[in-house]
Amino acid sequence: MLGIVLILSAIVLGAALGALKANTDAQGLALCQYYTEENLDMSQCPAHNEAVSWYFITAFGVSFIAFGMGVYFVLTGGKEKNTLQHEALEPEAVALKPSFDASLLESDEQAVWQKMVDAHGSLFQSDLIRSTGFSKVKLSRVLDKLESKGAIERKRRGMTNLVVVK
Repeated sequence: MLGIVLILSAIVLGAALGALKANTDAQGLALCQYYTEENLDMSQCPAHNEAVSWYFITAFGVSFIAFGMGVYFVLTGGKEKNTLQHEALEPEAVALKPSFDASLLESDEQAVWQKMVDAHGSLFQSDLIRSTGFSKVKLSRVLDKLESKGAIERKRRGMTNLVVVK
């Protein structure tokens, strides 16, 4: 959606700049013709002493960059996904280690393990805090135990961890 907005905005901006540039060129041509007809010094012509063309070059450059970004977003938008949302929210089949016996877990570990299984094998650590009601410290200790037993692994994702069943 952002790509389409950028492309359309760049096209509208380019068309408006084109019309404005054509108008400015026509005014400059009229000034030059006036100076020629009146035998005035061309070095004094205002059309030759303005920096307006640099403004147009800059504006066309911005329009071109916006257009390019829009095309990029349109072409890659369907292929790329936010990896955090993709990993945490997409249900996957949980492949549990056959050597791991969940019945040997303590009650707190059992509660966290059940939340992980219910979430199809992956949850953000912050979501586990909310769903279990454990404090950050307590959940971190429980996850340490589960990790040492080979049940889960934590993957760093920005400022949080993604907890995944092994």
